[in-house]
Amino acid sequence: MDALSRLVELVGLRAQLDLRCLLAGGVETDEPSAPPGELLFHLVLSGRCRLTLDGGEALDLQAGDFVALPRGSAHRVRVLDGEVAEAAAPLLSEESGGLALRRSASGELVLDLLCGRLVSASPLLGLLFATLPGTLSVSLNGSAATAQLQALAALIREEVAAGRAGVQAVVASLANALFALALRAHAESGDGAPGLIRLLGDARLGRVALAVLREPGRDWGAQALADEAGMSRASFMRHFGAAAQQTPGDFVTLVRLTRAAALLRQSRRGTADIGEEVGYQSEAAFNRAFKKALGLTPAAYRRGG
Repeated sequence: MDALSRLVELVGLRAQLDLRCLLAGGVETDEPSAPPGELLFHLVLSGRCRLTLDGGEALDLQAGDFVALPRGSAHRVRVLDGEVAEAAAPLLSEESGGLALRRSASGELVLDLLCGRLVSASPLLGLLFATLPGTLSVSLNGSAATAQLQALAALIREEVAAGRAGVQAVVASLANALFALALRAHAESGDGAPGLIRLLGDARLGRVALAVLREPGRDWGAQALADEAGMSRASFMRHFGAAAQQTPGDFVTLVRLTRAAALLRQSRRGTADIGEEVGYQSEAAFNRAFKKALGLTPAAYRRGG
């Protein structure tokens, strides 16, 4: 498993669909921000729209475009095609094929948009994805799109149109795949801001990240990490800091505590045992590190504090 796949698995993101929107020309909808631990996403099945974040960043989307909002930001969606419908025309809420449906009450329906969220139980999600841009998109159309991506988009359209049993589960799973593809495209672009995703996209540093993600409990001193990268210690420290905008030690701690948080919620193992698995030699050291990062002890976090 590569580092990007391992990261997505570690964070435990799972997609869920909120609704399908069928909107007429000129319609605008305001979408609220997501709570902590959630990333919003949209997939355009047909038509065109403009997505504008509260801060002013805007992105034009067309059929086959998938966009995720890593910070769960509030935003506005405006339909770009078709004749402008009556300004006061209401939006109706219905259900279609097992999906919640929001549609314009009048005018030609020109935008078909899936809206959902990616939910994570990790309390460190914000730190892991802190350096991602406000919008993270991938297009499943055009000459740059692979046949596999185009087939994926077609499958989603068919599932939604048919409305067969299990459509929500199927489309949610495909949305998970689309988010991973968007992360990959961002990592491979080479022009993203320094941060975790740039780190994973670097050939040598990504190898180090994968090793830590696989075995967070190993003794990951600076020299051991540099050896994993095949670099001198000084060169490794310099390149890692430039790519990730954090120290190797901070990255190791983040991975360890993310894994520990998942084990605390998913198992009944003792905190000392979990701390040892992720690399802490004593329960006291584990408790200190966990509380420093999350503001509460492992026991309190397990209780849902």
